[in-house]
Amino acid sequence: MSEFVVDAAKRYRPKQRLGEGAFGEVRLGVDSVTGSHVALKYVRIGGKGRGSGDGAVSLPRAVFRELEALRQLNEGPHVVKLLDVFPDETNLCLVLEYLPSDLGEVIHQAAEHLPSSHIKAYAQMLLSALAYCHSHRIIHRDIKPSNVLLSQSGIVKLGDFGLARVLDDSRGDGREDLSHQVATRWYRPPELLFASKSYSFSADVWSAAVIIGELMALTPLFPGNNDIDQMFRVFQIMGSPTPQIWPGVDALPDFSKVSFPNLVPLSLRTTLLPNASDAQIEFLLLLLRLDPAQRLTAADAAAHSFFCSPPLPCLAPHLAFYPRDAAVGSAAAGSTGAGAGAGAGRVAGAGGRDDELALRRSDGGGGGAAEIEARVTRLLARVLKKHQERLKQAPILQVRLCPFASFGLFSPAPPLMLFQLITTRFPPRCLDPFKV
Repeated sequence: MSEFVVDAAKRYRPKQRLGEGAFGEVRLGVDSVTGSHVALKYVRIGGKGRGSGDGAVSLPRAVFRELEALRQLNEGPHVVKLLDVFPDETNLCLVLEYLPSDLGEVIHQAAEHLPSSHIKAYAQMLLSALAYCHSHRIIHRDIKPSNVLLSQSGIVKLGDFGLARVLDDSRGDGREDLSHQVATRWYRPPELLFASKSYSFSADVWSAAVIIGELMALTPLFPGNNDIDQMFRVFQIMGSPTPQIWPGVDALPDFSKVSFPNLVPLSLRTTLLPNASDAQIEFLLLLLRLDPAQRLTAADAAAHSFFCSPPLPCLAPHLAFYPRDAAVGSAAAGSTGAGAGAGAGRVAGAGGRDDELALRRSDGGGGGAAEIEARVTRLLARVLKKHQERLKQAPILQVRLCPFASFGLFSPAPPLMLFQLITTRFPPRCLDPFKV
């Protein structure tokens, strides 16, 4: 990772917008030193810190999580690289490796079913990426096709670590009190659908398995319209969850709130994957276990004999490449070349429309697109004016590395190095993790 200096604002030239969302936008950029493309994620520094009455400026919690996860994983061959961080007026800009495609594009653009060797290659690299994250005690919690990025040479890299958490080593089992309101609905594991707050790395494995199945089918396996429908679609195929096949499921917070008929498991081939081979389905079922404890770990799955049997995984340079249209800005979650979650919003469902719907609801639900745009423009103008006034009082904005102890936001015992923006007018407490 390069040294973080203010001069970096002149080094990277922003080009067209790639995506936008709740916290800012992502733009394609050019490194004036190397000439290479980068992804510039602009995160707005704004709003009052939670619990603060002095107007202290705060950063979204997701930004801290993403920075710390990328810092720890920056040497991973299958993780998007954080290249630089610098302040840009009222924004914090994350400079990330630009990747021109993702598995969402592969699934969307493929004209016919993918060869088994290609599916194996994508699957093994995805599982290897997860194994690397999990070996560093990091759970991603938002594995979906648009967050599984692809380089021009076919290398898979994980992006969007805005929901990632570093799990506590001290307990030894990788479990602690966690939010269940994570992961895009179609890829959300059953334990999260039942509102479990004590889950582990196997949650990522379920999500990866659904993606692998989607590569086989070229269509989503469990496209639920809401959480109840999502449960029903999963259990309709995998069978009803019972304490006999999933010990402890009846103790999960939402288990008793939903009642389903007695569903028996159905064949994946006859229901969802008519073109899959026996070996593919057998491997997939090792990952799609309702009981998290029975799923293969990512490391074991990546080293499974499935990848050693013919046809062997295709070499990355020979994989078909499906570039996304970089000229079109999109609010679809994560499809921005660097994982847009922390900087470009997030969707709770799979439709990618949550930000737009929230905007319409907050705006009274009417008035048309032009009126909504005008209202939002006026609001942003007021916010920008407020911050410009502050910047006039403190024109010099510096970036430094500041150690934070573990405040529960991250769990490892050693002090963590997080990026703290300081000026002579903005007190350091403005970036207190308790306030973001």
